[in-house]
Amino acid sequence: MTILGAHMSIAGGYYKSIDSGAAAGCQCVQLFTKNNNQWRGKEISDEDVHRFQDRLSVHGIEHTLSHASYLINLASPKE
Repeated sequence: MTILGAHMSIAGGYYKSIDSGAAAGCQCVQLFTKNNNQWRGKEISDEDVHRFQDRLSVHGIEHTLSHASYLINLASPKE
C-alpha cells in the first residue's frame, strides 16, 4: 500500500499541520517539532498534544513523521 504525504508547516500550532495535510489529500504528514535552524525550541504543552491528537482523529491521518533539525550533521568530524 502506498502512503502519500507531505511536509507541512506548524505555523500557528502543531495541529494546523494536520489540517493542512488533510486539505491537500495527505495520508501522512511530516513536520518540524521546532524551528529547523535553531537548537532551542518551544516546549510542547499538553494542550498542543491534545489539539494535535484531536486533528489526527478528525481527519483520519494515521501516519506522522518528525523531521530532524537542519543543524544535525552526521558526517561532522566533531562528536
